[in-house]
Amino acid sequence: MLKFLVFLVLCNTDALSFLIDYPSTKMLTINETNSYFGYSILLQKGNRGVAIIGAPRKRHGSEVRGSVFKCDLLYLRCSEYSRIMKEKGIYPRNRTGDFLGSVLDGDEITGGKFFTCAPKFIIDYRGDYYLNGRCFYVTSSSVTNEVARTVLPLNSERQISSAPNLYYDAAFGESGFDIAYIKDKNVLLTGAPGKSQWNGALVRTSLVSYTSKVFSNEREWDPDSFFGYAVAWGKFIINSPTIWYVSGSPRATELKGKVVFYEENRRLKNTYLLGEQYGSYFGASLLVIHKSQGGDDILVGAPLYPGDSWDEGCVYYYKNRNDGTFYPPIKLSNKKSASRFGTTLAKTGDMDLDGFTDCAIAAPYEDDGVGAVYIYFGTHTGFVNDQFLRIGPSDFATFYPKTVIKGFGVGISNGNDINNDKHNDLAIGAYQSGQVFYFTTKQISAVRMNMTSSMKILYTSTTNFSVTYCIMFTFRNGDRNKMLSFFTRVILDDDRILNRQNITKITTTKAHDVHCATQEVLLKKDHLNVDPLIIPYGYRLDQSQDQLTEDTFTVPVSYECGEDNICQTNLTIKSLGTSVSKVVFGINNEAKVNVEVSNFGESAYQTKLYLKVLPEVSLINLRECDFENGSYVCLVARVLNGKVKKSFLFDLANLTPNYKEIPIHFKVESIGNDADLSDNELQVTIPVNFQNNPYLDSRSLPEKVFLNKSEEILKITHTFLVGNQGPSPLNLNLTILVPQVNVSGIDILEIKSTDGTVNGIESDCKFSKKEVLNATNIVKLQVENDTKVLSCVESLQNCVSIVCKGAYVPKSNKNAVFTLKLTLHIKPTVKFLDNVNKLVLMSSGLFSNDTTQFYTTASTYLYTVPNIIISMPLWIYLVSVIVGVILLMLLIFTLYKCNFFKRTYKEMIENEQTPENMEQREILQEEEEQEM
Repeated sequence: MLKFLVFLVLCNTDALSFLIDYPSTKMLTINETNSYFGYSILLQKGNRGVAIIGAPRKRHGSEVRGSVFKCDLLYLRCSEYSRIMKEKGIYPRNRTGDFLGSVLDGDEITGGKFFTCAPKFIIDYRGDYYLNGRCFYVTSSSVTNEVARTVLPLNSERQISSAPNLYYDAAFGESGFDIAYIKDKNVLLTGAPGKSQWNGALVRTSLVSYTSKVFSNEREWDPDSFFGYAVAWGKFIINSPTIWYVSGSPRATELKGKVVFYEENRRLKNTYLLGEQYGSYFGASLLVIHKSQGGDDILVGAPLYPGDSWDEGCVYYYKNRNDGTFYPPIKLSNKKSASRFGTTLAKTGDMDLDGFTDCAIAAPYEDDGVGAVYIYFGTHTGFVNDQFLRIGPSDFATFYPKTVIKGFGVGISNGNDINNDKHNDLAIGAYQSGQVFYFTTKQISAVRMNMTSSMKILYTSTTNFSVTYCIMFTFRNGDRNKMLSFFTRVILDDDRILNRQNITKITTTKAHDVHCATQEVLLKKDHLNVDPLIIPYGYRLDQSQDQLTEDTFTVPVSYECGEDNICQTNLTIKSLGTSVSKVVFGINNEAKVNVEVSNFGESAYQTKLYLKVLPEVSLINLRECDFENGSYVCLVARVLNGKVKKSFLFDLANLTPNYKEIPIHFKVESIGNDADLSDNELQVTIPVNFQNNPYLDSRSLPEKVFLNKSEEILKITHTFLVGNQGPSPLNLNLTILVPQVNVSGIDILEIKSTDGTVNGIESDCKFSKKEVLNATNIVKLQVENDTKVLSCVESLQNCVSIVCKGAYVPKSNKNAVFTLKLTLHIKPTVKFLDNVNKLVLMSSGLFSNDTTQFYTTASTYLYTVPNIIISMPLWIYLVSVIVGVILLMLLIFTLYKCNFFKRTYKEMIENEQTPENMEQREILQEEEEQEM
C-alpha cells in the first residue's frame, strides 16, 4: 500500500505531525515483563533489519544478570546473545545484578560490531566486593553465540588509593554507565561516575591495543559529582579535525550540574556548560549534533528540572559559534509535571529530509508513567520549541488495544533507514512493561503549483487574456515511479472579470512530471481599476480532508504614464524628529521616528519605504510592512501625489549594550524613473546612553580564626561581588589585588584558584605581577602594636593583580561573583609574625566605572595563642590533699551520728507502722481531742 506524506510548498509544517506511519507500528517483546526489555536499543539495517535490544534485569535462574537480544524486524522474533559475559559476577541478595544491556552503541548495518556494558558487575578482589563494571565488544551482531571480548576501562586503575588520603578509586567506578563509540578512531568512550569517591571519570579505550586513558575532573576534587554520568564526543571547531570528549556531572557545582569538555590529549578545555537549578540533574544526558564541517551543537538534558511544578525536566540546546563556544541556550520542554523530559536524548538523523538534523527527546514518565517521545525537527537556526512531533502510546493504541505500556522512551534507537526508503525509522522501548515499538516513516512529497499569464501587463483596453496553471510533485527521497492525484481550484472573482467562476479539476500525475491546464479570462471594457488583478488558486491531495494549500497569481496593470508607460517621479524623504533625543539603555524600550515622503513628479505608484535597522531592533507597527531580505518594506501609498507623513515605532528591548547609537536607514522607491535619487535616502541616528549604579562588596571565610601551629596550611576564601542597581548594564572592570610575602623562600599566601561567574556564565580572569598600587582611594588600616597587616597598601610588599573584565553585569538581581581561594602556609606565617599575636590578611577589590573608582577589602583576622606555663608550689598540693581528707572524715562522722550505717533502725521505723500501733495512736489522738 502506498504511504506518503505531502509536504506543501507553502511551508505547511503541521503536515509533519503525520510523519509516523502508525498503522505499520510493530511490537517486540519477550516473556519476562520485569526484564527491562527495551532499556537500550540499536537499529541495524540490511537485507533484513534487526533491532539489538538490552534487557538489563533479565533473569538467569535466580540471578538478575541482564541480557541482550537480537530481534528480526520482519518476523518479530528475538534471540538472546548467550555468550556475552564469559564470567559470572557476584550476586548479593536484594541487588539489581550486573545490569548487562543497560547501554548499546555500535555499527548501523547488520553483522556490524556493537558494544554493551554491565556497569554494576561486582568482582571479588582479595575478599572484598567491588563494583568495577565492565563492557563487552561483539564483533558481529549476526552471531548470537559469539564469545564477546571483554573491555575493562578501569583495569589499570587502583581499587583503593592511599595518597594523599585513603579513598575508593576504581572500586565502585561503575564503568560503562554510559558509552559512546567513535568509529573513525576505533575508540570507545565509557563513563565511570563512581570512580575516585564518586568524583567520576571519562575513560577512552583503544579497540586496537585495548589500552585506556582516564579523564577526570582535574581542577577540583568534587566527590559525588558523578562525572561520567553521560559521555559524548564531537568536533566543535569548524573545519578542524580535533575531537573533543564531553562528560556530564549532574551533581557538580553544588548540585546544579556541569558539562565538561576535553581534548584528545587529556587537556581540559576552558569551555563549561553550567546548570541553573539545584537538583535538576543537568548533564544526565547528552547529545551532540554532528555537522559535516564541524562546529557541532550540543543538547544537555536536565530531567529533574522542576519547571512550574516538579520533575518536569527540560533540555538545553547550545548552538555553536563555530569556534567551540556557544550562544546562550534555548530551553526545550514539555511543561508536564513528573514527566522527566530529557531523560534520554537520541540522534534521529534527518527524518523529514529537509536538510537539517533532527533529534528525539524522551519524557518516559509523562501521563502517570506511560511516557512519550518528542521528535524535534531541525531548522536553519537549530531547534525551537514549536517544531516537534509527539509520539505517545495513545497514537497507536488502536492497533494494540489491550497492551499496558509504561516507561515509554527510556530506550530510543538512533534513526536508521531500515526499509530503504531513504527516510530514517525509529525504535522506542517501554522498559517498565517490557516492549519495544518499531516505527517507520512515511515518504514526504513536496508539491509545487504555479501560474503564468499570456500578458505580462494588462491595459485598460485589454478585453481578454489566458492563464496557465501547472502542478508537479517530487518525493524527498528521490522516488520517480509513484503517481498522485490532486484536486485543484482556480478562482476568478475580480470585479473586472466577466466570466467569474471557480474552476476545479482532478489531476493525476507522476513524480517529477509537470501537468498544466489553460483557462481564458474575459475582462470588462474600459476597466479603470489600476490595482493588480489577483487570481487565487490552490490544491490538495484528492480524497484528502485537509484544507487546500493556496497561493495567488498577480497580473500588473499599466499605469499609463506617457507613451512609454514609465512614470517620471521625483520622490524625497526628510525627518520630522524622533520621540526621544537619546535612548537610555534599560529605560527606553521604544523609539518613534517621524518622516515625510513627498513626490514632485508624475504619479508615484506603489510607493514603498525600505527600512534598514540593527538586527536587535524590530519594527512594532507592521500593519503595512513586511520583512524582506534583511529590511522592512512598508507601503507608503498606492498612488502618491504630494506629501504624506509616516511614523514608525521601533522595539529596542533586545538591544545589546555594545551599541553606542542606533542607526536607522530609510530609502523610498516607487514604480517608474525618479528624476533625482540623491534625496531618496535618509539616515536617522539616535544616541544610546547608559545609567548604572554599581556597588562592590566582599566577604571572607573564615573571617576570624586561631592558627593551629601543628597544621601546615589554612584554606581561606575571599569573595568579591559586583552588582548593579541602575537600569543599564554595567561594563565589568574588576581588579583583585592579593599581597605576596616570601619568608625563607616560601610564599606565605598561595593563590589556588579564581572562579568567576557573570549572570550564571563562567568568566575568565588574568593574572599579572604588580609592585605599585595606583589606587587613590584605598585607606591604610590603622592597627595596634601587637598586629601586623598583610595587604597591598603596605610598603615592601608585592601584589598579584587579577583582572576580570569583558562582560556586562545586568541590572537588578543578577551579579558578578568572583571567588578567590587562598592557601596560607602556617609555619612561615608564624615566623613572619615574630612576637606579634595578630595578623590581618587583606585582599583588595577595585572596580572602575568610567571616572569613578570603587574599593573594598576582604579581611581575615588571624590570631596566635602564646605559650604560657604557670608553675605552682608543692605545698599547695599538700595542703589541698590534707583538707580533702579532713572533709571526708567529717562527712563520715555526720552520717554515723545520723544512724546511716545502722540497718536495724530502718526495721524499727517499719515496726511502728503495724496496724496495732496505728490503732493505739488513733485512740490516743481521740482522747486528746476530747480533753481539749
